Amino acid sequence: MHDRVRADGGGRESPGGRLRTHPERRLYFRIAEAQGKSVAEMLASTGSAEIVEWAAEFRLRNEDEERAIAAAREENQFA
Repeated sequence: MHDRVRADGGGRESPGGRLRTHPERRLYFRIAEAQGKSVAEMLASTGSAEIVEWAAEFRLRNEDEERAIAAAREENQFA
């Protein structure tokens, strides 16, 4: 395994560095996990339009979860 060198020449990149500096990589991992594939397999078999749809789906799921959490908090506040 090759160590990645930081762009500023300051040594090695942290293990999560690439995921932090390239947020689309996190999306790729989430899609690949949902499909039961590696990221490479997912990218080879999934077009950009479908990746955009997955991104929208994950965004909507997050919004639904946030609303459910807020509703539960409000319900507990008045219980």
